[in-house]
Amino acid sequence: MNRRSLGGYKAAETRRAREQALRDNVAPELVALVGRVRVSGSLDERTEQLEHYAHEHPGEVTAAMQDAADCKLEQLIAARDAA
Repeated sequence: MNRRSLGGYKAAETRRAREQALRDNVAPELVALVGRVRVSGSLDERTEQLEHYAHEHPGEVTAAMQDAADCKLEQLIAARDAA
């Protein structure tokens, strides 16, 4: 693994860890927005930014939740059909 790919790997790992921390810190109905909405700063700042975005864009929250539900349903159907 060359130096550049190792740095990219570490950056991706850091991004995933920060997104997971944010998922763990927000209300369940906002989890689907994590990764869709660009936020920055400390965990508290990112949480506040995401909550503000959700307040300003309630349709986005609904759409994100529906997309997540549709994806999960497709996974369940595929698992059932594979069995």
